[in-house]
Amino acid sequence: MSAMRVLATLGLVLLSGPIGWPGSADPGQRGDRITALGRLEPRGGPIRVAGPSELVAVIVELSVEEGDRVEAGQSLARLDRYPLRLALIRQREAELALAEQELARAKQLSTGRAGAKARRDDAEAGVRAARAVLEAARAQLELQVVRAPISGRVIEVHARAGERVGDLGVLEIGRTDEMFAVAEIYETDIGRV
Repeated sequence: MSAMRVLATLGLVLLSGPIGWPGSADPGQRGDRITALGRLEPRGGPIRVAGPSELVAVIVELSVEEGDRVEAGQSLARLDRYPLRLALIRQREAELALAEQELARAKQLSTGRAGAKARRDDAEAGVRAARAVLEAARAQLELQVVRAPISGRVIEVHARAGERVGDLGVLEIGRTDEMFAVAEIYETDIGRV
């Protein structure tokens, strides 16, 4: 069990006077003591960070551990299709470079002739298409990176490198800079809180 989970499952003791641990109060004040089970939760509760919407995704690299502080947008993990998507980007960049070279040649040849102008128009369209394909490849690559949706602390890791992302997602993050105690108090004691 992680240290964060242990902290979150501690029992809470509430006093009508100063807050303290059981046995720390003066014996004369024992009638004022209220004991409750409870847990600590980060502001907004823990956020489960899922992987992509693909049916099967395997983690190749996990770059954080439980207890690590993360910033919004930070890369947390890379998925198994990342290397393939990266290779496709390199291929699309090479295709764009070829399309731009073709456009440069077409511009040199266009001296007002109708055939040369058509070739230049085709080359310009080829460059636009190559840029669009490259942009799509970059978007596909970005889907293979799991990023932190908020700034906070990693509470629990559900999937590590080599493991498939399951129903629990990759990990949980919480805003632990502001914690809240959720206590379960007996109905008979609620008036003394």
